[in-house]
Amino acid sequence: MPLTLLSVPRKVGVAWARALATRQARGEDLAAELWAGHAGEPAECFLCAEPITLPAFTQLLPDKAPDQVLAAPLCAACAALPPMLRSHRCLRLWRKMFARPHW
Repeated sequence: MPLTLLSVPRKVGVAWARALATRQARGEDLAAELWAGHAGEPAECFLCAEPITLPAFTQLLPDKAPDQVLAAPLCAACAALPPMLRSHRCLRLWRKMFARPHW
């Protein structure tokens, strides 16, 4: 099962976060729009590798490119974690993914 991550323009990510914070949009609707090209495809949770079907709850993370953010799908159990714990775990894993080798 593939790990599917999307690189999204930072402006889109910021607009999405603001729409959620002000309750102008539902998270399910935004996730469906974001993952529209992958709807119904199997994927795995970014944190626990649990099999999921897209669209799913999406955690936005910084990307290596300064004008992009990374969209990572999460399973229902990981999405239900308290927001600070969920963000911390995602960022810790993200750092490991992009760390320089130490050889």
